[in-house]
Amino acid sequence: MLSPLREAFCIAYAQCGNATQAYKQAGYKVKNDKSAGVSAARLLGNASIQARLQEIHAKIESEKIMGPKEMQERLTAIARQTARDPDDKAPDYKDALKAMDQLARMSGSYAADKLEVSGELPVVLRDDIGGDGG
Repeated sequence: MLSPLREAFCIAYAQCGNATQAYKQAGYKVKNDKSAGVSAARLLGNASIQARLQEIHAKIESEKIMGPKEMQERLTAIARQTARDPDDKAPDYKDALKAMDQLARMSGSYAADKLEVSGELPVVLRDDIGGDGG
């Protein structure tokens, strides 16, 4: 667990990408920019700081990827025609129907339509070709 100052440094560094600026924003006492830069560089070399920066970066990256809940929320807004495009227009009816279909698929509503056959079924052959021998 990092000290509050170190945590603040990590958050500021993740936001701005400048170690000297992050050092000052975190609340460390600074004599001048040169000493702040040296101290910030020392912090960046710390293993626990590096680990925390990796955690923050991973979280930022994972938030860029839409999860199932967010997908369902957006599809629901399209289906209800409450979503708006950049021109402030609601989705058309066809898009709303597509969104409803996708939501139904995501929720497994169509699963009952699938018929799964397991095991062996008997095969019955029936001679229903009439024939006079020809």
